[in-house]
Amino acid sequence: MMTIKKEWHLSPAYDSSAFNGEHATTINGESKNPDLDDILAVAKI
Repeated sequence: MMTIKKEWHLSPAYDSSAFNGEHATTINGESKNPDLDDILAVAKI
């Protein structure tokens, strides 16, 4: 994340736990094992 002074810092780790192998965060509807195609599909939106 970027500060007001435009300095980059690591953001806190969210969604670091999983339930039944699934994370709460999804990428293109995929939560268990998103791949590059899923990331690229979201990037087109």
